[in-house]
Amino acid sequence: MKTNMLDGIIHLSEEEREEPVLVIFLLFSISSLENLRLDLWQYLKAATTRLGWPMLPQPGDAPFLQKMLERLMEACWLLLREKEARDGQVTLPSFAPASEEWWQDQRQVQGEREQLQAAHGGRIRLLRLREMENPYLVMKVFFNAMPLSGWKALLDDWTEYALRRASLFEETENHNLLVHYELLEKLLEMAYCMSASLEGKEQVILTGVHHEESATA
Repeated sequence: MKTNMLDGIIHLSEEEREEPVLVIFLLFSISSLENLRLDLWQYLKAATTRLGWPMLPQPGDAPFLQKMLERLMEACWLLLREKEARDGQVTLPSFAPASEEWWQDQRQVQGEREQLQAAHGGRIRLLRLREMENPYLVMKVFFNAMPLSGWKALLDDWTEYALRRASLFEETENHNLLVHYELLEKLLEMAYCMSASLEGKEQVILTGVHHEESATA
């Protein structure tokens, strides 16, 4: 018998399960992208050095941040699940390694990032233009890297090491720490853009398709 994947949704209320975007609204009503990015960096630093979070002003922030990130992950997992149930699998761009298309795409990265940083006051550092237009690409890459349960287990490890004077980097064989950190930061950027879009502040398309403005006034 297969385990019901919804059993892994443990932090969300019934209302939030029905409307996962409420989680994203709440996240950015209590914090900013800049503060969340700083908190995430402190979280990684505390987990990977011998100082640990107790050396910081508020040691309780580590489990609180873990819960906020897990709530965001759960909401994004539900959003992606709903999207794919409605429209089919989200397809990621695929290029043969070292092909002309691959090199061309890589050459576009820096230009796009400079453009987006300028357009969004430096807040957007990692997203691509196609990810701004279709945030489900970010969610798909995130959960392709690890399932929801895997991400939660990772954060359990981060919190454990953040709260004691030991280094996760030294004591484990996780060689993908920076990859995981970057994916978490991209998820925060994507959620920020989605929240701003729903409030009409940014032009991010939630359906994954371009919106055609009405020609009528």
